[in-house]
Amino acid sequence: MEISSINSYGAISSSQTSTTQSVNSNSFDTYLKNQTQETIATTTKKETFKVVAFLDKYDSFSSLSSTDEKIFREILADDKYTMEEMQSLDYEQVKKFGNFLDSSLYGSGVSAYEIPLAKCTDLKAGAMLHAVKITDNEEFNKALFQTVQTIDDQMEMMNFFSRLSDSLGWNDKTCLIPERDDPELRKDSTNEDWEIKSYKRFIEANIKELNELLRNPIIDNEEKESYRTLLNDFLILQQNHDEVKNKARYTY
Repeated sequence: MEISSINSYGAISSSQTSTTQSVNSNSFDTYLKNQTQETIATTTKKETFKVVAFLDKYDSFSSLSSTDEKIFREILADDKYTMEEMQSLDYEQVKKFGNFLDSSLYGSGVSAYEIPLAKCTDLKAGAMLHAVKITDNEEFNKALFQTVQTIDDQMEMMNFFSRLSDSLGWNDKTCLIPERDDPELRKDSTNEDWEIKSYKRFIEANIKELNELLRNPIIDNEEKESYRTLLNDFLILQQNHDEVKNKARYTY
């Protein structure tokens, strides 16, 4: 299912979406496939765990505080991380854990064939790690981090991230977009007004478009049900975003 991107304000344009949609719409799907491609199988043989041994070999834990090292060692001791383990961490710790995996495993410079896989055993755990780094806006990421923990259905989660990524366009930092990331290529790009200035308006624009789709008499009931589910997810995101912004306002 593809949903047209938001064009309600300058941050997101149709030309932007057409350039990045094929990359963005598969971003979370690819992420989950990479993270969950191997699961722990029940076996009579004794398992040999590799992740912590690899990290020790390259002294990766030395970059962490003693507290974080203890927590991350315990999580990765069996070569996997679970939903329960991710939910035991707060937003900042999940973000730190994700950055640690990215730099110490996937950014280690070691051949991909030698890097052990830290397996994600739950869709929500993968979604939480994805959410904390999806944009440069911490308030939006925190709200998304809270929202994905309310989604239990795998197809619903994938549809939600597909809609988000298409709408975010170049603002989705989990996507590889050469025209955005390479200064030389960016000079020749016509996509100039791509940065989202207000994530509050971004969420409102998605909600408005989904409501319009639900009122469209041409769309059949089955497709409308998918839009209705997406609308509910965006309403939860909006509520979480408002709460995060209000908390930040009172903090300062």
